[in-house]
Amino acid sequence: MKLFSDFKKWYVKALAVAAAVGMAFLVFYIIGCQDLQFEHIPDVNCDEETDMVEGLSCGDVEEMDADIYNQVDFSGSATDSGTTTGSFNPLPKSPGRRGFTLDTKLGKISALFVLDNSPSMKEELASIANQFDRFLDTIRRMDYRIAIVTTDSGYVQFLTFSNGQTILSNPTKDRQVHKDNVRLFQETVQQPAEGRNDERGVYALNQVVRTLGHTGFFVPHSLFLAIIVSDEDERSYGGVVPEGRIPTPDNPVLPLEEEDKPTTLFRNISQKLPFITATVHAIIVPPGDASCRSQSGGIEGRIYAQAAQPSSQILSQYGNIRKGHIGSICSSNYSSQLGPIADMLIDAPSVPLHCIPKKVTSVRVGGKTVSFQVEGRKIIIKEKVPLDAYTTVKFYCQ
Repeated sequence: MKLFSDFKKWYVKALAVAAAVGMAFLVFYIIGCQDLQFEHIPDVNCDEETDMVEGLSCGDVEEMDADIYNQVDFSGSATDSGTTTGSFNPLPKSPGRRGFTLDTKLGKISALFVLDNSPSMKEELASIANQFDRFLDTIRRMDYRIAIVTTDSGYVQFLTFSNGQTILSNPTKDRQVHKDNVRLFQETVQQPAEGRNDERGVYALNQVVRTLGHTGFFVPHSLFLAIIVSDEDERSYGGVVPEGRIPTPDNPVLPLEEEDKPTTLFRNISQKLPFITATVHAIIVPPGDASCRSQSGGIEGRIYAQAAQPSSQILSQYGNIRKGHIGSICSSNYSSQLGPIADMLIDAPSVPLHCIPKKVTSVRVGGKTVSFQVEGRKIIIKEKVPLDAYTTVKFYCQ
């Protein structure tokens, strides 16, 4: 019995030593075979990466050089609606990877109207309600989602339409559904203008991008179209005391916070919505338009103009941003102010990619090869094509 007991003790010790040696070897192997700089980032292979992106697959293109390949890591999660949230980080380069094929459909639009509902905007909101229907008719044949927020600071949420919904859509492109959507939009825009005078349109956009991704408003490979309508600037004065005005306790000049800045908006869009192209448009008192400033009694929308027309440096830094249009709040014809926006949707549709492409080998729309232009992480189609056509893009990442 003693002999058996001694053997049992020896056997247990031997197992423990073997386990320790095996674990040490495993740790050595893992550490020795990976770049410690990226030890917390998984090595995502082609199939795993494309599973995270609707319509994206490893294409039948030639093998890629490891020096031009850059992967993407999403430290977030995909929502039930299919929208991917999280940060957009470079992963280590990896050899033997292939290019990508993206199969998607044109004409997917998320249109957000950011309305100044302060008392000074009562007449303008009534005009907008009566004239925006022409713009909405422009997108009737597209796969659209429409929502409204106001420039009221504080908790930002989509306004509720009279049908109880916060997002208007028409996936079947039914004419009657679209007519009902136009009516619901007009009714909601004409709600009493009772907002505060501390207008924060850029702040509202930042909140939507950061906190409302779970609502189904954003979908992959779509255009996020934001239209700011206001007769003043961010925080009324854009954080700067205007010439000839003296701040008072009842009418202070408040400083811009981080979420009031367009650069913060572009960064949030790039990080939170990497598979979406975004463009901001502003119907405001245009900077330098003294006549409109005098007519409206408003404030030049300097910050809103920066959001609509970012610098070339910003466009290069954040590859999924497109330059927008600046219209005048003093116009008697808001339909004409929206014309350039409609032209962009029809004449220059875009396809967002998950990376800045090193090379685009082909773009086909409806089975036909088309001319295109690469701008950052997006493909701009340079031909007139059907607004809802299926599109295939083959490309390499940087």
